[in-house]
Amino acid sequence: MQAYVISRPLKGEIIEIDTPKPKRGWVLVKVTYAGVCGTDVHIFRGEVSVPLPLVPGHEFSGVVEGVGEGVDGLEKGDKVTVDPNVSCGKCYYCRRGMSHFCEYWWAVGVHRQGAFAEYVAVPQQNVYKLPDKLSLRAAAFTEPLSCCIHGQDRAEIKHGDTVLILGAGPIGLLHLQLARLRGAADIIVADIVDWKLSVADRLGADLTVNPAKESLAKVVRGYTGGRGVNVAIEAAGSVEAFKAGLKALDFGGTLVVFGVAPESAVANLRPFEVYAKELKIVGAKINPYTTERALKLLSSGKIKVDELVTHEISLEELPAYMEKLAEKKLEALKVLVRPS
Repeated sequence: MQAYVISRPLKGEIIEIDTPKPKRGWVLVKVTYAGVCGTDVHIFRGEVSVPLPLVPGHEFSGVVEGVGEGVDGLEKGDKVTVDPNVSCGKCYYCRRGMSHFCEYWWAVGVHRQGAFAEYVAVPQQNVYKLPDKLSLRAAAFTEPLSCCIHGQDRAEIKHGDTVLILGAGPIGLLHLQLARLRGAADIIVADIVDWKLSVADRLGADLTVNPAKESLAKVVRGYTGGRGVNVAIEAAGSVEAFKAGLKALDFGGTLVVFGVAPESAVANLRPFEVYAKELKIVGAKINPYTTERALKLLSSGKIKVDELVTHEISLEELPAYMEKLAEKKLEALKVLVRPS
């Protein structure tokens, strides 16, 4: 089969590799759609430590092509999506309901062959059949949406809250829609790219701000009567966004650190301010036990994903697109790859 393989940083190409065979308890999926995530770009740049060569790709949907021994409830032709985060179910953290901290955790497309290929083999425990109403195209958003749902759980948004979302990429725009469903009364979206803010406007943002053109702190203060926001979600993965989110909080506010900043990045904060304002700073990592909820939301039509797809390409086009994304020379939200 054909696959996109990263052999070293900044070197990715389409090559022929063996089609995987599903071992006992595993399923072979023919990939229909695979989304390009920021993590894939980080891997291509060499900014994430992963085993190379590697076939990346962890946001995907497809059709069951075959099953290994011991698999039941799935058969050839079933439309499915996959939670790429594999946990053991037996270690200390798994037994405490914290599977995303599994001592033996690994991820499809990060540690083992991913979905930028015609076929991928995965454990049955991570395979989800699609609801009848859900398309394979929309189902490719299951993994990122499930991660955002976990972030929203950590945010604890209440009806009537004012929410600030920092970053209007696909993740920020999913958070925008989820925050509205949670009952947020006012949602402010900030980004330094105007055309992304226009998408946020179309998806229901109450206010959009370009911090490169005006003071975000001043706009937030003016919009909230000088109080600040109840919840800020940092979805940009930058120290500046972290600091801006913290500064924007009202008394008792919560900052959700959702974006993945570089491991070496450092942000200063004043402990007295956290104490005096009773602020909460919480992290939100991947998607523990939220995949089923994401599927139901996508199937309901309450989360709009078509607005997020800016490019749909073939597997053969991926090397050129990955280079453009790595060099930030492509105006894109979500790039969907069709390997089959």
